[in-house]
Amino acid sequence: MLKEERKPLIVRQLLIENFRGVKSGSIDFLGHTLLVGGNNAGKSTICEALELVLGPERAYRRPIVNEHDFHAGRYLDEDGNPVYIKIDVVLLHLPEEMEKKLFSKTRPWSDAKGGFVDEYGAEPEDADGEDVVRALPLTFIGYYERKEDDFVGTTYFAHPVEELGEDEEHYGKPFAGLFLPARVENPVRLHLFTHPAHRTSRPQPGTRLAARYNPSAWRHREGVDVGKHLEATTRS
Repeated sequence: MLKEERKPLIVRQLLIENFRGVKSGSIDFLGHTLLVGGNNAGKSTICEALELVLGPERAYRRPIVNEHDFHAGRYLDEDGNPVYIKIDVVLLHLPEEMEKKLFSKTRPWSDAKGGFVDEYGAEPEDADGEDVVRALPLTFIGYYERKEDDFVGTTYFAHPVEELGEDEEHYGKPFAGLFLPARVENPVRLHLFTHPAHRTSRPQPGTRLAARYNPSAWRHREGVDVGKHLEATTRS
């Protein structure tokens, strides 16, 4: 009996908070995706958000973020507390060995249910659906560290979350209870083609594009009329 071929590793979902021109927004990537839009539509922001979470080269840049990466340049609130850049990514179809190694960091995901099926209120049988796969959620947190007088940022496993007591150091912070990936188990290395020529070039005639970014999926983005500036077309 032939072994069923595993699907390739994909980014399934992206959520962004306080990064560049995006106050809050999310995208569901369905199949192959092409971003098409005019200047300041958010194409580069999406690519750079993915790079912050997954790109190995970006992780070594110092500082990894700066004041211009925060929405409206605002990295402190009115009380002088840090404003956090938060970028969440959901990966599906991990390579078999990686999935085994990181199984405790994964969660069950169903496209039919529209997300994770272990949320509060879910039924046990929800995790037994035919389309349920293991998903690896990751999150990047970036902020201004007053003690170091510098900007810092790190990618964490977003699951599981350890419960902290009120007297513990990071209690109440966005990264409280999250685990750092060890260097040896860096879950994925993403190679993004972000050269301007790639970002702005148009598909050549006859190019077959199996799926397209749906502008309606770019939800809750504030500050830009995304429906007007960012659009996609489907070729058969």
